[in-house]
Formats: sequence, C-alpha cells, structure tokens
Amino acid sequence: MSFLEGWAHHDRWTMRRIAGLLCALIWPLMLAFFLLHGRLSRPFLAAEVAVPCEYRAARPKKA
Repeated sequence: MSFLEGWAHHDRWTMRRIAGLLCALIWPLMLAFFLLHGRLSRPFLAAEVAVPCEYRAARPKKA
C-alpha cells in the first residue's frame, strides 16, 4: 500500500509503508549521485591512454 493509500484509509504505519516511502525518497538521490559521479569522473578517465594487451605483453618487465 502506498503512502497516499494508507493516508486515505487512515491506516497505521507499517514497516512496508515506511520502507516504501524511504525507497521512493532515496532512489532519485542515488540516480542523481551516479549521474553526477559519471559526469565528473570522465575527464580523469580520458587522461589515461589505453594500451592494447598485445603491447603490454611484448614489453619486458622492469626489475
């Protein structure tokens, strides 16, 4: 039962209603966080140059 349905029926607060309300409030914040994190971390990742595996395997290891 959603928050508004429970409110309309004058039901008590159950763990499911509290968990549902928290999830409804938290997921947009998590989505914004991950989108912002992905947006800000791209410049740092673009600075690294990807080296193909065959070149890495051919280089001698430094002692």
